[in-house]
Formats: sequence, structure tokens, C-alpha cells
Amino acid sequence: MLTTIHEKTKGWITSVILGLITIPFALWGVNSYFQYTGGTSVATVNGKRISVAAYQNDLERQQAIVEQEMGQEFDPRVIESAGFKKQVLNSLIDQVLLDHVAASEGYRISNTDLAEYIRHAPQFRADGRFSPRLYRNFVRSKGYGVRQFEARLRELRIRQQIEVGLAAGTIVTDDDLANLVRLMGETRVISYALFGPQQFMAGLKIAPAEIKAYYEANLHQYETPEEVRVQYVEFSAAGLEKTLHPTAQQLQQSYQNNIGSYTTPEERRASHILIALPPNASAQAAAKALAKAQSIRAELLHGANFATLARKYSADTVSAARGGDLGFLTPGSLDKSFMTALFSLKKPGDISEPVRTRFGYHIIKLTAIHPAVTAPYAQVKNQVAANWRKRHAVDLYYSEADQFRNLIFEQSDSLKPAAKAYGLKIGESGWFPRSGGPGIAANAKVVAAAFDRDVLSQGHNSRGISLGSHTLLAIRDVAHRPASVRSLAAVSGQIRKVLLMKAALARAAGAESQMLQSLNPHTSLAAAAHRAGLKVIGPVTVTRNGNGDLPAALVEAAFRSADPQGSHPVYGGADLGSDGYAVFALTQVTPGSMATATKGLKDRAARILAQRRGGDYFADYLNGLRQKAKIKINRKLL
Repeated sequence: MLTTIHEKTKGWITSVILGLITIPFALWGVNSYFQYTGGTSVATVNGKRISVAAYQNDLERQQAIVEQEMGQEFDPRVIESAGFKKQVLNSLIDQVLLDHVAASEGYRISNTDLAEYIRHAPQFRADGRFSPRLYRNFVRSKGYGVRQFEARLRELRIRQQIEVGLAAGTIVTDDDLANLVRLMGETRVISYALFGPQQFMAGLKIAPAEIKAYYEANLHQYETPEEVRVQYVEFSAAGLEKTLHPTAQQLQQSYQNNIGSYTTPEERRASHILIALPPNASAQAAAKALAKAQSIRAELLHGANFATLARKYSADTVSAARGGDLGFLTPGSLDKSFMTALFSLKKPGDISEPVRTRFGYHIIKLTAIHPAVTAPYAQVKNQVAANWRKRHAVDLYYSEADQFRNLIFEQSDSLKPAAKAYGLKIGESGWFPRSGGPGIAANAKVVAAAFDRDVLSQGHNSRGISLGSHTLLAIRDVAHRPASVRSLAAVSGQIRKVLLMKAALARAAGAESQMLQSLNPHTSLAAAAHRAGLKVIGPVTVTRNGNGDLPAALVEAAFRSADPQGSHPVYGGADLGSDGYAVFALTQVTPGSMATATKGLKDRAARILAQRRGGDYFADYLNGLRQKAKIKINRKLL
């Protein structure tokens, strides 16, 4: 139905979608790149072009995400690989395919649904309420007007509808659910004794020779790391924006060329009554549905209340509960034939003839009209100028980026020529090691370049370093401090504590091993613990999610253990790291069951199964779209 998809997005799927808005650079402006008409295309999908600018923008965005997630473990080779670049392009291709499906099958996000989504997004809430100030500031920070922002967000949400619809159609069998509940709801009863390192510290002595030997074997632990200080210049579209000064004529022309960006399209509020009909219905069934729709329309024309009949007859139960109301709609919001009929009605109160869509026959009532409104140039002049500068700065960035790279390469003994050519300031970092530091040193690619042999030893400029968001950075080392080692005297106390702990843990491991060897099905953990001077804790019941009072390693060991046979416990050990060792007795295993499981556990298990299968269905669906599509890729531009 036209509005039931909204109901499907409640629950865990809403949480997933809400999470997307916390990554704002994953959303904005993608569709505009698909419609880019100049330059060379990196791919075409069913005749729709994906521009080089779109690909480069998304590539830089994905690179930034990978760098942020990997942190110090980031390897620049990952994002430079052909596989990574192919993955980025495939993502753009998928978006084009999904947009085509959404347009052809009538997916929509009504203004009411979009407003509700924005109103409840946590990024726009303060003191538990929606904050217009936070919302406006966020939108402005992305360089958009509110209408543009909401248009981009609508596109993303519509793509999400397709995935949500597939996930909602997953089938979870009773057997599958019961098996997962059995595992997730399983409980185990254990008792245990702990061998903590502090119990074995008494009498331990560490000789000076041991400290010295450890120091010499682990000198790397006591190094003051090698550090560098760098100069840098940043070449970016954001920086270029400040150098662009459009004329009044250019701004007027830009306003006229992009008038749609400053126009709120006509909106029409509609109510409908749906007589459901499958797309593959027989001629006889279609005739019967049409006759029913015509009969209802006749009642309406004779004065019957539309809301009353919608509640009585409409198969779209969500809108029927609201008297058939669908809220305000813009052209393209719903199925083409539906929207054509709605926008052909002359005035509020008019009722259409029955209209056939893939859902069945609709009787549509026009209830209100908001005419299209174009903001006058004077009102949006600043926004027009900002958009002009942003668009032309990106174009200039791409046209000049290679020249910037050439300058820093050809005149590799200084950053001044490149800085002078583009009016850039040369900055300087503080000291930072190979693990990085604040400012530009927080970027793993910058750190890798600073310690590159050609830059560090030969004194050359680095290559252009892509930082994402249309930004290139070039650096050169201006100072270097070799690594040094702290003296033995300075670290001997620290080493003594390390060796004492190692010795105590070795004693604890030996004691644990000895106790485990003494235990068998006919012996008691309590008796063995008493002989070792330990206290038995338990019995306690644990679940796979753990127990807040127990070490996670102990719980994991208990669930890896074999099940006890009859009344004989199963014994096992667990390495608790710096907390020592544990010996446990597993006395009971109780599988989860549908009969005893809580509703929360059943729901969680069902969600897990649905998520997994929904993901598989969606991947298969995208694969099917690709197989049917005509896709051409210009691999030379990847």
C-alpha cells in the first residue's frame, strides 16, 4: 500500500536509518553529480551518467572514512588499490539502479514522514525537543539551503525504503527461531576459584641482573620515539572559494539556470480510497474492482462523507485511519498515474475518476493546494553566491590539482613556489612521532609521508596527499630528532614491577594447572580449593551475554566447555590475563526454549535472523538489477 511502508520502518530498522544521519558526508549532493552534464563519465548505467566528479568525490569521502576507522593501523595501500576504487564505483552504480527502481515503482517519502524523521533525529534535539536552531546550523554547515538538504535526505530515505521493504519480506521459520532461541537463551551453572597474582607475591625477589637483562632485551619499550616537524601547504576547493568573486551578471545567470533550487514546488494535499487489486489480476477481477470504485465515487458525488467511506472501504489501512489523508504531495511523490490525476483536479473538493496503479483503483480527492513559490533573487542572493563559489571552486580544484602536484614535484626543495602560485600560506606542525600527533599529524597519510625516506632523508617535498573533501596537502620535513633510549636507572622501578607480576602470574598458572590435574568426576572443587587455601564462589548462573560480576574470559571458557554428564561436573580453567587464573566446575546446562524464553529474547532472535536474511535478499536483489542493467565503465578513469 502507499503508506504502509512507513509502518515497516519502525523498530530496529529505524535505528539503522537514524544512524546514517550521523555521517553527513555520506549524503549530500550525490544525486546532483549523477546529473552532471559536462566532462567525461566514469560510467553509464542504463544511459544515466556518473561523472568523474561524482566518483572522485565519493572516493575521497570513502578514503576519509577508512582512515578514521583504522586510525594508527591505517595503510595507504588499502585505499590506493584497484579493489577499493572498484568498490566505490559499484556503490555509485547501485545508487543509480535504486533511484531508477524508486522512480518506476512509485516509492515516496511524504512531507509528513520526512518532517517526522527530521523532528526526531537526535542531532537536531536539545533538552529532549526538536531545535530549529540546531537544524538550521547543521544544514548551513553543509553548504545547503533547507530545501536542498531535505531533497537530498528524501533521496536517501527513498533508497532505504527499498531495502526496508525487502527486509520486511524475509521469512523466519519456527524451526530457525527455535534453534537460535535455544542457543541465545542457554544458561550454565558454574562454581569457581580464583588464583590472583597478589596471592603469590609474598617472598618474590627480583635481582638487579634480572632487571638489566629485561631492559636489554626490551630496549624498544623504553625508547623516546623518533620525531619530525614539518611545513605544509594545503590546496583545497574550500580555500579556492575565498578567491572567487562572481560578478552580479554571473550570479543573476546562475540564479536563472538553477531556478528550481530556489523554488518550492506546488504541493497538493490529497485523500484517497483504495480498492486493492493485484498487478496481475484477471480482467474479471479488474472489472469488479473498477465497478466498486465507481459505486463509491457515485456515493461521494451525492454528498457522502469522504473520510467515512475511506475508513469503511479503503485497503490502505494507514491512510484510512486518517480518513484517507495522504498529506501534501509534490510531483513525483507517488505513482505517475496517481499524480497525473491529482494535479489535473481543478480545485479543492474535486474528486477524480477511479485511477489504476499497481496497488489497485484509487478515488482521489484534492483537499488543499500550496502553489509553487520561487524565492526572489534578492532574498537568496547570498545563497546563490555561496552555491556559485562552491560549484566553481570544485571545478577549479579539479582543473588545477595536477598543476599543484607538478609544482611540488618539479621544485621539490621548497614549498614556496606552489604557495606563491596559489596564494597559500605555509604552515608548520609541532613535533610528532610515527604514531602521529595533533593537527595534520592525526592523519595517517601525512605521518607516512613525513617519514618517507625520500622526504626524511633527501629533504624533498612529499607527493600531493589527498585528505578528502577536495583537499590536497604537500609537506616537507624541517627538523628531525632520532629515537633515543631512556636509561636503565630511569626505568628500573618500572621493570621491577613488571617482573614481579610476571613471576606471580607464573606461580598462579602453576597452581591452577596443579588443581586441574587433581580434579576428576569423583572429586570436589570445594575440597581442592580448601587444600589450596582458596574460597569457592558460586554456584552462579550465567548466560551467553555474561554476568556483570564475572570476568568475560571465565564466562567464555564455561560456554566452550563440554556439557556435564549426569551428576558429574566438568572442570575447566580460564586465563584472566593480569587478574590471574580461574578453575571452574560446570554442573548444569539448560538450553533456551520457546516455552520459557521472554518476549524480548524471541524478538531479538527474530530480528537477528531477519537482519541476516534481509541483507542477503538485498544483496541478491542488487545483483539482479545489475544483471539486467546496461552498465558501461571507463576503467581508464578509475
